[in-house]
Amino acid sequence: MNSSAARTRWSTVAASGAVLVALAAGTAAPASAVTPAPAPATAAATGAPLPGLDPVKLQAAIGGLPNADVTGALLRITGSAGHWSDTSGVGDLETGEGVPPDAHLRIGSVSKVFTATVVLQLAAEHRIDLDRPVQQYLPLFTVPDVPSFHSSQCRTVADAGRACMTMGIMRVTASNGAVVWGKTGSRPGWTSGVFATRDLSRKIVYSVNPTNLDGTEMRYVQQIAAASFGTVVPTRN
Repeated sequence: MNSSAARTRWSTVAASGAVLVALAAGTAAPASAVTPAPAPATAAATGAPLPGLDPVKLQAAIGGLPNADVTGALLRITGSAGHWSDTSGVGDLETGEGVPPDAHLRIGSVSKVFTATVVLQLAAEHRIDLDRPVQQYLPLFTVPDVPSFHSSQCRTVADAGRACMTMGIMRVTASNGAVVWGKTGSRPGWTSGVFATRDLSRKIVYSVNPTNLDGTEMRYVQQIAAASFGTVVPTRN
């Protein structure tokens, strides 16, 4: 591998590593542990200074469980801007046991982060060309021609009403100007996500267990985001 490819590869690893490291942090600290940051994250790295970690706000973001909409939640925050972790609610409905701090969780579409990282590494090593059709490398691959399931992302004429790639890596901005990157993922009974600032000074991994498929658990996701980074500004298309 030449030096240029090596630099590109490690730049790719650093960027995608934000969410990968957040996932790996799932067993890094005991529940309710709070570690203050040695110094505020710089505005240049995050878009704006990050808010300090407030244990009261963080616990309130996942508190009050179980209820009719969500049975349990896990939140872990790591990085040089501070550490915090805790769980809430019930992890086993049969025994009533609480959510363990080292609980396993289903990541759903968060798996796309791993796929994207490997593809970009292969591109950096000149083993694939991102401008060539995927069929050159996977001759039997075809895009399934099936209806889109109520997706607001498939908007082009060619894709209208049909399945398409609905969402990749997300970039969101908090009301205080902090910019974070990450990915959400859902499976029946699980809504999870990993997000981080570009400099990895704050990385979060969360998972909540909804009891239905109508999206009522999203208020908890919004509360987690607000307590971790600041209130998220709605995206305008």
